[in-house]
Amino acid sequence: MENEGANIEFGEPIAEDDFQKESIEATFPVLKEALKEFYLLRSNQDEAASFAIQMLRDREIPVTAACGDLAMRKNSDVTLALSILESVRGALQLQRARVENIDSETAQGANVEKIREDIIEKDVHYQEAADVLYGAGDYNLIPERKEIIEWLAEQKKIIEKFAKEEEEKYKYVEPGEGTVRVFRSRLRVDVPAIERFELGKETTRDYNEVMSLVESRLMAAREHVGTFLLRYANDPKTDFRMEMAKGLPGVRRLELFLSQLEGERNERIARRF
Repeated sequence: MENEGANIEFGEPIAEDDFQKESIEATFPVLKEALKEFYLLRSNQDEAASFAIQMLRDREIPVTAACGDLAMRKNSDVTLALSILESVRGALQLQRARVENIDSETAQGANVEKIREDIIEKDVHYQEAADVLYGAGDYNLIPERKEIIEWLAEQKKIIEKFAKEEEEKYKYVEPGEGTVRVFRSRLRVDVPAIERFELGKETTRDYNEVMSLVESRLMAAREHVGTFLLRYANDPKTDFRMEMAKGLPGVRRLELFLSQLEGERNERIARRF
């Protein structure tokens, strides 16, 4: 272990703090790129956000403050930097969801695969920078499986409550009136999948359903952070920064849930061969 982090050319050890500082500073150009892309994507996805972005006096405020926070030798703050990265990743996540709903047989659908690949490539690019910053903070606690099961149990309650409210709302609506009852899909697909997870009898298909649920919650959590990032850009107040700070642990938690579930699913598939 004494040669860990050694400089191969000169044989001089690199201090861990210096290595982390260099890694963090390498994210600065990525943050600028991410903020610019977030503004573009969010403008295309949300009319109200588009107007808010057009009215910004200085679009660089978040990234300037983020880089300043990271440059501090002591008590550096990753909140703004991570908020920028997770906001753009949420916008990319929404773009990917919309692209995957495009009919591949249409003229627009002809380029779907290329667009999807570009989105994934960009997300990985921003994820790499986010992982560096999460590592510098206190966000990398690997969740135990029981935490995932407890979270799923909470989601089941929410789905069932939502379903009951929707059923009450539409009980007098005649069939064929075009009412979309989302709760039916959740009750028929997600809840049984969650219950099999609770019993330890989950299938590969159940993994796919549960991962889809986690992804939807993750996208909403990222969008929430992005909303406060826009508010901060317009008026950099402490309370907006605090709201982002409150949202980031939830984002990271869901991302780690998703990663763990994907690993378990892939291992299960690999065992078949």
